[in-house]
Amino acid sequence: MYSGRYLAYVKDEVLPVTIDLLVDELQCRQTDASWSYQYFEDHSVEKTVEGSGESVRVQVPTEELLIAVKLHSGRLTDARDVVALIEDADLEKVENHIDRGGSLAQHPSMQAAFSVIRPVHTTETASVTRSTR
Repeated sequence: MYSGRYLAYVKDEVLPVTIDLLVDELQCRQTDASWSYQYFEDHSVEKTVEGSGESVRVQVPTEELLIAVKLHSGRLTDARDVVALIEDADLEKVENHIDRGGSLAQHPSMQAAFSVIRPVHTTETASVTRSTR
């Protein structure tokens, strides 16, 4: 799915939890799209993650950047995430984040993702799926 360097932290008690930390860049193997660490930092917001006893402030990519990255991966699981995220997303921003590597709309790995997304947001999503930048 992705290449680039990242660190994975796993807590394997009762309910396994994995946290992946991006280092340097994220590159999609399916489309050769890439986003630098700086790009992620520039398009992230600070959020509070609440734990059972403590909370922590972390940088989280915007929903528009997450949508673009998930569309590039083309996995059905990511398509479901896109459906959940896209309701309040700024599609113009999504389109700008998608503009990495070759034509995303024509890539074979995208067909499953588009088939899940199109029925939910037919007219608005069409402009995102046809991006050829």
